[in-house]
Amino acid sequence: MDFNKFLSELKRRNIFKVATTYAIAGWLIIQIVTAIDEPLSLPGWFATTIIVVVFIGFPIALIIAWALELTPEGIKKSEGIAITTAVNKSTGKKLNRLLITVLALAVVFLVINRVFYVKVADEVDTSTASIAVLPFVDMSPQQDQSYFSDGLSEELLNVLAKVKDLKVAGRTSSFKYKGLNDDLVKIGSELRVDHILEGSVRKSGNSMRITAQLIKVADGFHMWSETYDRTYSAESIFKIQDEISNEVLKELKVKLLGKEAASKTKKALTKNTEAYEAYLKGLQLSRNKQPKDLEKAIIYFKNAITLDPKFSLAYSHLALAYSRLEDFGSLDHQEAISAIKSNAEKALLLDKTSGIAHLAVAHSFWTQRKFDKGKEALKKAYALEPNNPEILVYYADIAGEDNLALKTELIEKAYRIDPLSPSVIENMEGIYYDNENYLKALEFAEKNVAINPNYIRAHGNLVWLLRAEPNGKLDEAFITAYKAYQQFPENLNVISILAYTSMDLKFFNFVDELSEKIMLLYPENIEADMIKAENFLHQNEAANSAKTINKLLLKRNIKRDKYDPIYDRISNFYYLGKTKEALNYLKTYHPIYLSDTISTVPYQNMYGLASIAAILKHSGDLEQASRLTEIYGNALRSKFEYNGDLKKEKTKLLYSYKEWASLSGDAKLASNSMEEIYFNRKDKANVYFDLHRITTDLISKAPEFKVIETKIAKDIKIMRDKSILFLKREGDWPINKINE
Repeated sequence: MDFNKFLSELKRRNIFKVATTYAIAGWLIIQIVTAIDEPLSLPGWFATTIIVVVFIGFPIALIIAWALELTPEGIKKSEGIAITTAVNKSTGKKLNRLLITVLALAVVFLVINRVFYVKVADEVDTSTASIAVLPFVDMSPQQDQSYFSDGLSEELLNVLAKVKDLKVAGRTSSFKYKGLNDDLVKIGSELRVDHILEGSVRKSGNSMRITAQLIKVADGFHMWSETYDRTYSAESIFKIQDEISNEVLKELKVKLLGKEAASKTKKALTKNTEAYEAYLKGLQLSRNKQPKDLEKAIIYFKNAITLDPKFSLAYSHLALAYSRLEDFGSLDHQEAISAIKSNAEKALLLDKTSGIAHLAVAHSFWTQRKFDKGKEALKKAYALEPNNPEILVYYADIAGEDNLALKTELIEKAYRIDPLSPSVIENMEGIYYDNENYLKALEFAEKNVAINPNYIRAHGNLVWLLRAEPNGKLDEAFITAYKAYQQFPENLNVISILAYTSMDLKFFNFVDELSEKIMLLYPENIEADMIKAENFLHQNEAANSAKTINKLLLKRNIKRDKYDPIYDRISNFYYLGKTKEALNYLKTYHPIYLSDTISTVPYQNMYGLASIAAILKHSGDLEQASRLTEIYGNALRSKFEYNGDLKKEKTKLLYSYKEWASLSGDAKLASNSMEEIYFNRKDKANVYFDLHRITTDLISKAPEFKVIETKIAKDIKIMRDKSILFLKREGDWPINKINE
């Protein structure tokens, strides 16, 4: 074969020009497709299919160029025509024009891509950049450094979370995958992120090796990886954290500006290695919120502070650990006030830019019953760390106090950041319930139990939903609570929810047993006394209930003041037969309600207003009681959407309607409201309180009210009997003294 003759033939048939033109055009097509793929949300197979077609078409184009000839008369088979110089020149000119056109388009595309797309990336607009920091794996010889590997991961997460234009999955959600070998695509999908940072830690003596790698979820591509061999010290740890976070931001094309850059380069948490170790161990334990773990965490935080008295975050988390111990365990109230206050104030003194320090201060104010100051501290915490899910869920409560839409927005934001966090899911459940999407609320409650079985509050929330609208299944709620109690017999939350569910079904002796158990396990916790007080109310022993509450307040050295919920305070006086003292309380702390010029009050104060109008009516001041009842009615009617139609108005309004009817002496309307709430809406939790209140006592002897009371009692007995059958099957009747 004559090679030179073959090349001449290829050139004559314009094979090289066709190949060049096709290659450039194919490249241009592929670039355009990949550029528009993500913005247009095209199917995942689209770009791949186009690329494959372009590659397959290349040899086909060459074969066609060899077999066919472009002549002035059109396309003809090469073998069937006489090739002249004119034909060659004509074909060559056409291919040249086509090649120039394709090249021009390619240049235009490159310019657009360079000027616009790269510029956007360099200018920070990375609203879609998202990442999850998975817990680094402990590869140490003894595998006893999990607190260190977890701490490293968490600090990296905290640094990245401060970047405004970077979405970072929350700590709780990311740490759900600790010890698991799940597919990264699955993890990315569940956490709703496009990138994952993972790694390992190997620490032995004074040396450590930290390996980190950034992975693109879509294709598993390793965008960046690095290994750091350093001498173990707090200073070197923080340097590595900075290096890793800088590389991640560089790869994701996120540029830090202004305050973000300043906050990221601030001084290390501590220079004391032992203090940092103690802090990490305390942090790991405090996350569990279990009493014994919290007690150990407090010791570690104290050790960290002893080793470094200027360790701000150690003070913050020590204050929060004390607050959680008071809530979930047993801690003297005055000791809690002192410990939370001193440590929170010290944390803030050392670092005023820490959102967690301000959160600790908020907890301190709440413990001292300084609720307004607590709100202000929480606002500052949110301003500093608006993407911290823990701060977000607290802030949502105060910011959305009178604005359900805003509260919903904030909780949903927390959920986007930390979708697997049990406390965030719990708040999502509450938001859906408040928005009357009951099926979705139940779905989140069941999801929380399924994916966070050791988050014990999830069991209690599920029980609560079963009791309330639209379920009203007090028997199923009791059975669910009892099963949780069998699984977690010493958990405070489980014992409490079982006690309240037992009250619904009049298992009063069992409730007494449960409150005694709480007293034994958690002697300083208020829950035992709160359960006793409510159990007295359910047994129509209101005076004993009020006395129990007063003893509790005396024990905790809590003075009654303006911060008392008005309804609770007025009801307490009423149950003790102290009407005169109730009026003196109003004169001292809330004189506006006794004024003859009062014409309106904020709707959120309606709950307290009803009790005030009732106590005035019970005391004989009918004129002022009538004035307040009218204000209450006007405020209520302003919220109606269906002109007060019992079948259509929201359930929350029906409760207020029942209160107004009781104050107005309309027993029929009050009874009809209760019938709609209990039997049609099936909101049956704590029904006793809706039948026996300071307001409903005004109409309690009316025949209509007696009828609804009897009807409800029969329904409760049916559910009580079903619960007893369950206990008999379990072999626990009457072992636990639950008797008829």
